[in-house]
Amino acid sequence: MEYKGSKTTLNAYVARIRREQTFGKVTVTVSRSQLLWSIWSEAQFDEWEKCIPEVFLNEFPDLKQLHHMIQDFLSIVREKKKQGLIDWLTTYRNMPFPAIQTFMNHVEKDIEAITAACSLSFSNGITEGHVNRLKNIKRMMYGRASSQLLTLRVLLAL
Repeated sequence: MEYKGSKTTLNAYVARIRREQTFGKVTVTVSRSQLLWSIWSEAQFDEWEKCIPEVFLNEFPDLKQLHHMIQDFLSIVREKKKQGLIDWLTTYRNMPFPAIQTFMNHVEKDIEAITAACSLSFSNGITEGHVNRLKNIKRMMYGRASSQLLTLRVLLAL
C-alpha cells in the first residue's frame, strides 16, 4: 500500500511521534471512520467504550454525551416515538459541537417531516434509492454517451 498524502504532512506526523517518544508519551490514534462507525453503531454504551481507547475518551469526554445523543435519536426514529423527538431536542440542544448545532437546526427546520417519519408506517426510501442510483449512472456517463445508452443502462440495471 502506498501513501498518497503530502510529504509535509507525513514529516509533521513523524516528527510529532518522535517528540512524544522522547518525552515518554504514547501516541494513540483513532481513525475518523472508526470513530464515526462506533458512534453510529447500535452497540450498547459499555461495548462502545471498549472500542475507543481510554486515553482518547479521557481527552475528549464530550464523546460519551455525543454517543448517547446519537443513540437516543436513532431509537426515536427506529421505534417511531415521535413524542420523544421534542424531549430529545431540548435535552441535547446545547451540545458544544458546531456540527451538532447545525444538525439540530436542520432537525428543527424539518421537524414536521421527521415527526411524520416517526409516526407513519410508509416511507419514500425506495424511491430515493432509485433516484440516487439514476444520478450515479448519469454522473458516470456524463459527456460520454447518448441518452439512448443511458436509458438502456438504467433499464438493464433493473
